[in-house]
Amino acid sequence: MGEKSMKKTFIKSTLIILTLFAFVFTSGTRVSKTWAKETEMSQSASKEKPITSNDENEMRKSKLVSFLKKHQSPFIEEIDEIISVSQNCGVKPELMIAISGVESTFGQNYPVWSNNPLGWGIYGNQILSFPSLGKAFEAAACGIAQKYPADIQENIERLGVIYNGVTPTAWSSKIRFFLKKIEESSPNVSSLALDI
Repeated sequence: MGEKSMKKTFIKSTLIILTLFAFVFTSGTRVSKTWAKETEMSQSASKEKPITSNDENEMRKSKLVSFLKKHQSPFIEEIDEIISVSQNCGVKPELMIAISGVESTFGQNYPVWSNNPLGWGIYGNQILSFPSLGKAFEAAACGIAQKYPADIQENIERLGVIYNGVTPTAWSSKIRFFLKKIEESSPNVSSLALDI
């Protein structure tokens, strides 16, 4: 093979490699930008929209209070903050209450000094603690919103595998049970203001 032939082969090979590199680089950039845009849109769309109607918001609160009273939960006093931080983080308050039911019997069985009735960051002997119950609900709700896309929040079985890898099927079943019971709860008539 002659020197000219080797130079042509080298130049062709270099051009091919540069072309492939440019194609891969620009395709990857487009894919990354598209993925980032879709992820951003998905996250903003997945956020729990705060209920705009005061009547609907009061109805939600009333159902949760009624449900928590049946379970003698100390969270009744914290319900406004639980609803607020859950919605601000983009997670349904009902899901947070259901998780607290599975993890601590709605605030009745957990290391009280930890202020962590949601089992958030508890692995074996490691117990994550918070300065207040509100901060625990906020950390868990925002953590769920950040770590688990909305479709996983809606798919309780998939959420169970991630949130509780030890017993995901039983955990998910209990969450579904509590969500159904919350939905079926009658509003607490005494907590609803009547306009006469």
